[in-house]
Amino acid sequence: PARDDRPDDHPLSRASRREMQQQHRSMPPAARLSTSRVVEASAPGYGFGLFVDSSVRWGTIVSHPGGYPGFGSCMCWHPASGLGVVMLANSTYAKVSRTCREALEALLQERRAPARRLRPWPESATLRGDVARLLADWDDARASRIFAVNMDLDVPRDRRRADVALALDSVGGVADVEAPIELEAQSPSQLTWWLQGRSGRLRVHIGLSPESPPKIQTLTVDAVPDAADDVVRAARSLVAALNDEPPVWPGTLPVGTGVDTASTIRLATAARALDGPLEVLPQPVAGDGDRTATFKLSSRSAFWQLAITLAADGGTVEACELTAVDMNEQQHTEIVDD
Repeated sequence: PARDDRPDDHPLSRASRREMQQQHRSMPPAARLSTSRVVEASAPGYGFGLFVDSSVRWGTIVSHPGGYPGFGSCMCWHPASGLGVVMLANSTYAKVSRTCREALEALLQERRAPARRLRPWPESATLRGDVARLLADWDDARASRIFAVNMDLDVPRDRRRADVALALDSVGGVADVEAPIELEAQSPSQLTWWLQGRSGRLRVHIGLSPESPPKIQTLTVDAVPDAADDVVRAARSLVAALNDEPPVWPGTLPVGTGVDTASTIRLATAARALDGPLEVLPQPVAGDGDRTATFKLSSRSAFWQLAITLAADGGTVEACELTAVDMNEQQHTEIVDD
């Protein structure tokens, strides 16, 4: 990254090294099945003397092969984590590029390396604190100070205040609004975090405006109540059966006529082949806290979600959808301060 301190002793400036590792010519997108049986999709391109691959799963990967009679080589590295692999071979123009890339991906998998490293704007953290104080005790004067001009035009102030109060009430209130249990950054000017309530969680998102100083131009506060016990049991029972060989619909789980069980089983077969066994994560990411819930499914890559709805009798599944989540949404992003 760019720095204001004294240049280091590298023969190339930091700016030149950044230019080399940015795409200047695009190449056709590619997809392949890796040795770990995970689909790897990417948009490759060429920088200034280096191949720059934008991987859906890992973010930017930079590489270049080389060879002479009696020799072959490849270097491949992952800027976000600082991990890299250099491979040398004693065969004429040895084609070691794919092996080198898969060795790097195995290393990234083992280290759970981030796909991106983001440095949020200092104002992002400051305004996150202002939003926390709004959640604790709404103050129109504070809101007027931190809201961009579009905010009250998008959602009238009275309605926004009422929506926030309803979201807080839906999760039984939040004991500590300044203690996020998860914090994510989509860009330096966008933050998303989860707050633990007494009976669910709040998902809070802010986006900052491109002005000086930045203000909040997007604010969403979504309540996700805890799922009812019978919904959780049904989801776990279904995923356990879908992990069988071959996957099946559990005989103990009644199903309504509108549910396409065959489609769910086909998708589960594909999910297991690509990502390994699935596991229901305990807290839903959407739902009404009663009959409906959407759960993330943990696997080698965590690219799946299960939405399930039970009928009023509490036992019959009247809606079920297994979906592959956009891999970009699942990328692990490391937030850094330096």
